[in-house]
Parts: sequence; structure tokens; C-alpha cells
Amino acid sequence: MSKELAQAVIDHKTYARDAAIAKAKYQHERAKFKVAVRARGEAKSVAESEDVVDATDEAFLLHLAYLKADAAATAEALNIRSLIARLSWGQSMVASERELDRQHALTGRST
Repeated sequence: MSKELAQAVIDHKTYARDAAIAKAKYQHERAKFKVAVRARGEAKSVAESEDVVDATDEAFLLHLAYLKADAAATAEALNIRSLIARLSWGQSMVASERELDRQHALTGRST
């Protein structure tokens, strides 16, 4: 299971990096779209330019890519937490068994 945890950490790093890149790309392209919309006179305010930009297919696809990458990173982080909990439980069970064996050895009783 520790190999599984190590692989999950590596995978999470990849997913988190991909999410960060997707978010930066989305924000960068969105900013460029807003400037272009304002320059063409398609929007009179920043809020209006944001609405125009958010309605474009490009912004939708970039935002969707970011959300998917972020969801993958979040899912892998939850997987890591689950693996850590399972490892901790296993370690607790082993420690309990050792303590029982120690007590039996001290008292001379068997189970």
C-alpha cells in the first residue's frame, strides 16, 4: 500500500500542475478576450465585457478544461487521504496485536 500511496502522490503532483496550467491559460485567454471586446467597442463596461467573453465557446472550453483538471487533482488528493487513513488503521491493528502478544508473554497465557 505504501507503493500505492507513493504513486498517488506522484499522480497528484501531475494533476495539480495540469490544473494550475489550465487555470492560468483560462485566465490569460479570458483577459485577452476582455481587452479585445472592449477595444472593438462590443462592451461599455468591464462587467459587460466579462459577460460577452464568458459567452464565447473558447472561454467555455478553457474553463471546462480547468474544471476537469481541478476535479482530477481534488479526487487524487482525496485518494491520498484515504490511503493514509487505511495505512494508519493497519498500523494501529499491528500495534494492538503486538501489545496483546506482549501481555500474553508477560502473563504466560496463550490466546
